[in-house]
Amino acid sequence: MVHHKYVNPSACDAFKTGVFDAFFQLLLPTTISAFVVKPLQNSFSIFGGFLALWLQFIHRSEHYNGYVSKVIVTPYYHRIHHKNSRRNLSHVFPVWDILCCTFSDV
Repeated sequence: MVHHKYVNPSACDAFKTGVFDAFFQLLLPTTISAFVVKPLQNSFSIFGGFLALWLQFIHRSEHYNGYVSKVIVTPYYHRIHHKNSRRNLSHVFPVWDILCCTFSDV
């Protein structure tokens, strides 16, 4: 995948992606969510802005304490995902990786 060629990604690499990633990880989920939830246009725009900022945050090069990464996804947590794309798949809450046995702290 295009996006995962960056083992040590920066905030600018957050949106460097291929068609497959863009469609299945961003466009399809947000479109389905919009049809199910039917948010106001302003709410949807604000959510999109926060999502873009969050994706840039988790691709930053700074490292945060590994203990914080057990509660919320941090750049440290996401960097492990870039080293092994089958691990740490969550974008916000690591609990999903723990429950699905895809969590790794190294």
